[in-house]
Amino acid sequence: MHLLNHHLACDRHTSRPEVGPTARRAIEIMTDHRGKGVSLGQLANETGATRYAVIRAVSAAIGITPVTYMTQLRIARAKKLVREGTSIAEAAVEAGFSDQPHLTRVMKRHMGITPGRLLPEI
Repeated sequence: MHLLNHHLACDRHTSRPEVGPTARRAIEIMTDHRGKGVSLGQLANETGATRYAVIRAVSAAIGITPVTYMTQLRIARAKKLVREGTSIAEAAVEAGFSDQPHLTRVMKRHMGITPGRLLPEI
């Protein structure tokens, strides 16, 4: 819920629709699962909405799609693990990425840095 609160707080001065029950429940599910192992179909089943309604509701609430939100959650988890001393390969798998190169590609695309940049200088 921290990322949801951050997204909502950043846009306080713009008029955004209220977060409806579909978006709130979908975001709660994604956050509880840390962005891994959740499909749009599962979000639709849990919220009682269609997959497209979930995408629209979440996008309207936080400005990004559910898939992007789940990716951000997984990146945040991997970053936390690496900063705590977990190897990049282990952090990648624990965060829901298939392997270290997958995490590296996704971080580079979304953040412009690789996981190695998170390691302390020696």
